[in-house]
Amino acid sequence: MHRFRTYHVGMLLLIAIASVGCANRVKLAETDAAFAARLASAGSLALGGVTVATALDAEFAPEDAPDADDALYRAFLTARPDLVVWPAPAVGRRAGADTLAAVVAEFASYGRLRPDQVTPLAGALAECRFLVIARLSEDAISSNAQRQDLADPEARAEGLPEHRISLPPTVLTERAITVALAIFDLADGSTVWQGESRSRDRARYEYRDELGSEGTAYLQERLAAAGGPRRLSRRGDFLKAPDLIDLIEQALTALVKRLPGAPDAGGAG
Repeated sequence: MHRFRTYHVGMLLLIAIASVGCANRVKLAETDAAFAARLASAGSLALGGVTVATALDAEFAPEDAPDADDALYRAFLTARPDLVVWPAPAVGRRAGADTLAAVVAEFASYGRLRPDQVTPLAGALAECRFLVIARLSEDAISSNAQRQDLADPEARAEGLPEHRISLPPTVLTERAITVALAIFDLADGSTVWQGESRSRDRARYEYRDELGSEGTAYLQERLAAAGGPRRLSRRGDFLKAPDLIDLIEQALTALVKRLPGAPDAGGAG
């Protein structure tokens, strides 16, 4: 039996990745008793986007941040097409990009907002009753590698000494993330709904070291980038991993399905 080990650094990899199963688990916090009725009569919901918990000491790569926000939008379109939602870019244009960014940054740091931080957005978002923000609070990649050595069947058939054939090791990676979703009432700034979803997936592939003679140059590139902010790797830097944005969308979809009024809102996560 092989155990998973968590990697923070490692080797470069390659190819043929295959998903081998995914799972979601949803945990709901206490909900405002009046939220279901308010949601049923709400005009629109404003999506503030997806942020990364400050405790992770990392951020989305610039090219991935819009995709994370789109994942939140798609989660609502998929799980609750009956609700009218404004995507994060539209909310930023109406409320002011800097104003919205400051609110989202506060949520990234503490996982909550005070009413006086929410209500200033109400005027610019007059058509919306609620503000929705998601927060990635965990991203862990683990791996298990197994080398395969096979006997030479032709040598065995000819009665010759057998030579073992070494195949590229098979690597199994698992990625687990936790995403929180919070909904705030723009009228009074209160938190009316909160939930947390843990999503995980696995991928299997054959490892091949593609660095070769370029190992020194690659190391120098990594060291040169070390002074900048740590970026969350979408598909894994050293170990090929399930796509981060796909996992975020799975987790958010599972959460949105649990909102009041959904057909399976009372089901298990």
